[in-house]
Amino acid sequence: MATEPESLLRSPTPSAGPNGRATALNGHTRGLVFDFDGTLVDSYPLIEEAFAHVMRTHRLDEAARALFRQSRGLPLPEQMKLVAPEMWEDLVATYRSIDATLGHARVFRGIPYAESTAGEKRWTAPVPKAARSDI
Repeated sequence: MATEPESLLRSPTPSAGPNGRATALNGHTRGLVFDFDGTLVDSYPLIEEAFAHVMRTHRLDEAARALFRQSRGLPLPEQMKLVAPEMWEDLVATYRSIDATLGHARVFRGIPYAESTAGEKRWTAPVPKAARSDI
């Protein structure tokens, strides 16, 4: 595997793999991976709401909420094992059942104080101030 900066930036020439799709030189299909939770979508309100339901259902205390928040980013079963090792499977089942009913996370709309978007910076044709006959 290449680790030199210039080789990481250079796009390898794709070739057709056995499935007809373009593959990188190393034979693996190329693609992109995005981190959605808390990056592209604001999922934290739904996560908090689902865990609040778990807390009520299983009568968990605020220490459980603190453990849940501290372990954010771990897979759900791992989080629940930290919160209540003796009943983590029940917590996961409760969480998933309510999570399925909560709807969709809100997509981030951008940062209001950031620079304008790339689309606003595109070149546009100039608009004449006067008709040619007026000159």
